[in-house]
Order: sequence, then structure tokens, then C-alpha cells
Amino acid sequence: MKTIIMSVSVLAIGVANCSTAQTSTTQNGPAVSLFDGRTLDGWIDQENSAGSYSGGDIKDIQAFAKKLTEKSDAVSAFLYGKL
Repeated sequence: MKTIIMSVSVLAIGVANCSTAQTSTTQNGPAVSLFDGRTLDGWIDQENSAGSYSGGDIKDIQAFAKKLTEKSDAVSAFLYGKL
């Protein structure tokens, strides 16, 4: 019951935010679309290392290996399939 109440509350807040949201504008006028739907022209590539790991990122390598080999969840099964 508590989960249902929480879900309904979150949904109500989301609907309230959507109904009160205004269109995005800059100081000089309406927002300009960056994406033309076909290319990435005009985009500036930002280097991001969030997808990289270093030596100390995995604390328990044996538990990690066990989780992958047992395919205990969807992510583990996906990663194991890529090995």
C-alpha cells in the first residue's frame, strides 16, 4: 500500500510539473534546436571518462566474476555474453 501511495504521489508531481512547464526561451527569443535529426553538425564533442575503469574500481574481483558467470541479473548476463 505504501508503494502505491508513493507511486501515485510521484506521478502526481510529474503531471503537475508537466502542466506548469513553459516553453524554453533564451533572452533573445525562442530556443534553437541543435539536432537536425540526421547529423551531429554543430555539436561539440565532450570527452567523458565515465565509462572507463581503473585498477581500483572493482573492489572484490572474485565476487564480480561470480556474478558475471552466474548471470544473476540482466546486466551480468549481457556483460558475460560480450566476453
